[in-house]
Amino acid sequence: MTHTLFRGVALGALLMLIVSIGAASATANTVPKSGAGVATQSITANALKPAACSGLNLSAVVTGSGIFLGSSGNSLVLGSAGIDTITGGGGSDCILGGGGADIIDGGAGND
Repeated sequence: MTHTLFRGVALGALLMLIVSIGAASATANTVPKSGAGVATQSITANALKPAACSGLNLSAVVTGSGIFLGSSGNSLVLGSAGIDTITGGGGSDCILGGGGADIIDGGAGND
């Protein structure tokens, strides 16, 4: 009798354990709906310019290394970490040389 009773209790406990694991697994995998939305925004030269260039309305980003020329418009001109020779070109430019010992000529416009 005790052997049968022990077997019944063990079987009942095992059944309860299986049901509990199944219920916990089902609730743990539920992901609540989020109120977060998706926003997109263009990254423009004006969005990238530093505060020192806040008075300029920039229309293009020009990057380069070595010897290079900016555009004919109002540009954000970015040099490299090396030594650069940068000429701003026409327009009002914001020129950032980078990490090297650069030579910068703003060219025409308010640079």
